[in-house]
Amino acid sequence: MNPCTCVAAVVLTQDSFDNFRKTRSWTGDRMNLPDFRWRSLNTRITLVTLCIFLVSIWSLALYASHALRKDMRRLMGQQQFATATVLAAGVNDALAKRLHALEIFAGTIAATSGHDASDLQTLLERNPVLLDLFNGGVAVLDGGGTAIAGPPASAVRIGVNFADRDDVAAALRQGSATIGRPSMGEDARAAMFGMAAPVRDATGRVVGAVLGMTELSKPNFIDRIAGNAYGRTGSYVLVAPRDRRVFAASDKARIMEVLPAPGENPSIDRFIDGFEGSGVIRNVVGAEVLASVKSIPLAGWLAAVTLPIEDAFAPIRAVQRRVLVAAFLLSLFAAGLTWVLLKRQLAPMLNTVKTLAAISDLKAFPQPLPVVRQDEVGELIGGFNRLLETLSKGDRALRENERKLATILQNVDGYIYMKDRSGRYLFANRKVCELFGVTEQEIVGYGDEKFFDADTVAQIRSGDAQVLTEGRSFRMEETNRNRKDGRTSTYLTVKLPLRDESGEIYALCGISTDITERKQVEETLRESRVFVQGVLDSVPSQIAVLDGSGIIIAVNEPWRRFAIENGVEPGGTAPNTDVGTSYLAICGASENGATDGAGEGIRAVLDGRLPSFSFEYPCHAPNAQRWFAMTVNPLGADRKGVVVMHTDITSRRLAEDRLRLAASVFTHAYEGIALTTATGEIIDVNEAFCRITGYSREEVLGGNPRILKSGRHDEAFYAALWQRLAEDGCWQGEMWNRRKSGEIYPEHKTITVVRDEHGQVRHYVALGSDITERKNMEEQIRQLAFYDALTNLPNRRLFHDRMHQALAARRRTGRQGALLFIDLDNFKPLNDTHGHDVGDLLLVEVAQRLQNCVREMDTVARFGGDEFVVMLGDLLPDRVEARRHAEHIAQKILACLSDPYVLTVEHAGQGARTVRHHCSASIGVAMFLDTEVSEDLILKRADAAMYEAKEAGRGAIRIVDSVAGATLVELEALD
Repeated sequence: MNPCTCVAAVVLTQDSFDNFRKTRSWTGDRMNLPDFRWRSLNTRITLVTLCIFLVSIWSLALYASHALRKDMRRLMGQQQFATATVLAAGVNDALAKRLHALEIFAGTIAATSGHDASDLQTLLERNPVLLDLFNGGVAVLDGGGTAIAGPPASAVRIGVNFADRDDVAAALRQGSATIGRPSMGEDARAAMFGMAAPVRDATGRVVGAVLGMTELSKPNFIDRIAGNAYGRTGSYVLVAPRDRRVFAASDKARIMEVLPAPGENPSIDRFIDGFEGSGVIRNVVGAEVLASVKSIPLAGWLAAVTLPIEDAFAPIRAVQRRVLVAAFLLSLFAAGLTWVLLKRQLAPMLNTVKTLAAISDLKAFPQPLPVVRQDEVGELIGGFNRLLETLSKGDRALRENERKLATILQNVDGYIYMKDRSGRYLFANRKVCELFGVTEQEIVGYGDEKFFDADTVAQIRSGDAQVLTEGRSFRMEETNRNRKDGRTSTYLTVKLPLRDESGEIYALCGISTDITERKQVEETLRESRVFVQGVLDSVPSQIAVLDGSGIIIAVNEPWRRFAIENGVEPGGTAPNTDVGTSYLAICGASENGATDGAGEGIRAVLDGRLPSFSFEYPCHAPNAQRWFAMTVNPLGADRKGVVVMHTDITSRRLAEDRLRLAASVFTHAYEGIALTTATGEIIDVNEAFCRITGYSREEVLGGNPRILKSGRHDEAFYAALWQRLAEDGCWQGEMWNRRKSGEIYPEHKTITVVRDEHGQVRHYVALGSDITERKNMEEQIRQLAFYDALTNLPNRRLFHDRMHQALAARRRTGRQGALLFIDLDNFKPLNDTHGHDVGDLLLVEVAQRLQNCVREMDTVARFGGDEFVVMLGDLLPDRVEARRHAEHIAQKILACLSDPYVLTVEHAGQGARTVRHHCSASIGVAMFLDTEVSEDLILKRADAAMYEAKEAGRGAIRIVDSVAGATLVELEALD
């Protein structure tokens, strides 16, 4: 039998019996008190009966309360909806009255013969009744929506344009009297709404409108209708459903309150969608209210009456409380009556249980209990007496086995312990107690976290989980740190699961043996081998150790890699290179005889004829040339053998070749080359450097490259150059330098950092070539490609590029732009009369005047002939202001081009000839719009506007805006 299993059985059986005795002792103490224990039969029957009664009486109470609440809600909803209907009718009548007054006043204006602003102002002031109806003021608007007459102290100021208001727009465009949407005033603090009626002339055409404003923050007709509270805490509310906004309410703080967005409050959405009636909703602060809503047909508003649920249903709360108190009293009466009746019937059984509970306090097994009567209770006591006798015998045998097993476990040379599924110790032998330095009572009931650090606890619990979860034993080595003394020890641990009668795992048993000393010896040996092999592997050369017979007994990692790389078959090693093979067999076997004599040299060292041996030899691969140096040294005085080391010296040999080649390249290179130290001192230059700069080699040696500095580059340029050298080790670009003669020339320069093996800067190498001719050609090509040859203005290609950039900047910043297409009037007659020389002078003069009329950031271009284009960028984001600015620039250009021209032409042999000329221009202006993403579209719109200006009589400006339409501006009108 497994000793751990016996320990578990003894400990848990004894614990179970102790727990049983403690439970009985506790039960006995409790039975001395007249309490209502839920496990007693008396209590359970009482509770079941009481529950049935409670369910019945409380169901009746709740049903009555619910029915009463439902009827009250229906009656109050009907009453409240009637109030909302009266409110809506009153507001609708007041709105109709004011709208009718505006229409009458508009008819009065139409009947008058004149519409002068002063006459309208006088007519308005003679109608005080109309002004009393609108506390925000009344104004007369012209056909464009601008106020031309109105009382001085009002919210409607003369000269302000109201065409953007919905009520004014409907009156001017549709010719109908309209009530506007409530909104915030210009100061963003006062809510208001307006009404507008159209003013027609004798033919019925709408020529203006009358606008009346009502400020909701001031006393107004809505306050007289809906300004009072509804009941004690209710309120009246007017809502604009299109804006989902409260614009009038009994509570002034709710004016312009925004209702929840669609979908957030379905109850409010239902009223907004047109439902008229009453319902319980949650307002914007989350409180439940009874709301009744009625629409105001004339304005499309909603009139609402709200009352908090707490106040709406206050009358029925007293009734509900009385019903609940009555139900509670009946419940108490039923419970008490049931308890008394059951206690009388079960009194004999309860007396017997109290007697049994009193006996359980004895430490030894009690004597048989007396049988009072021969009924079911008597049979129960007799069965319990037989059980006590059986337990007494088992307890004596169990205590004897526990004593024997405890003696074995406490003296075994190993750490034995038991844990439950939660990781708490159930048992620990003497060795475990000595390890932790505590008694067994201080271990049992605690987990590993009391004795080990966090890392050790995690490791131990991982192994425990494997045993308790998978149910299998395992053997492993554990390294644990004792929290008490901080000492780390290694244990060989065996852990196995413990199962109960049903096969379920309830604990685990662990047996650990301290193997710390053995592991330390093994680790010392392993570290010694690893150290020796590590030293060999750290040497980059290929090393093999031979015994006295030339047999390979050890190799390093570079040797193994070289053998694999040079194997005959892929993945195999070269012959006679593995441990255990004769290395002397391959010496002298090369086809070219390069290693002849290697074997003899190794034998000479082995025999002691030579202290060491070395030579260099080639060992070329099919795709590369390689050279190696072989060194042979004796293994030691007390052991016969040698150490053979092969070192790859290919890099050294190639470096020597590269140095010779670099010297030749440096001397004969076409580019100028300068070599400096890390501090910038020139240590060498080639002939090309002297040819380009004009300095001799002797003049620059020991100097600094700053002697070539031209002064055209600022400090930021050189700072960026040095930063790139520090980060990338190389800089390449163009710079301006100065020759010895003082001439400044462009040079393509490449500067490279030369570092040593430690990464420290040793030298700088600079290569440069003179690119003066290339720069001159590039500038000529650019001038021909992007600029007009006559006026030196950007041509069509460069203009398109700048326009593309301007459109991209507009989409990024949101600022407006404009395009001006300009065509000179009567230019062809000038050419035909005075010749093309005079026409060219006129075009040059026009180009200069156009450049003087615009900002430096704007672009003036010539498309050909007498067509010019001006692009205005970075205008204000506001379209009206941007259009006004573009119109101002167009007027300025038109006026400037209209000034007389004095053109002087000089002909060889004929003297100078002066021509005076006066011309005008036609200008088409196209604004950059959000929907226009094509350059061609904007150009076409400006071109079309220019032709419209020509057709209108020349000397004019045509502005095209998709929002405001096309506008023709005559020069005379602009002046």
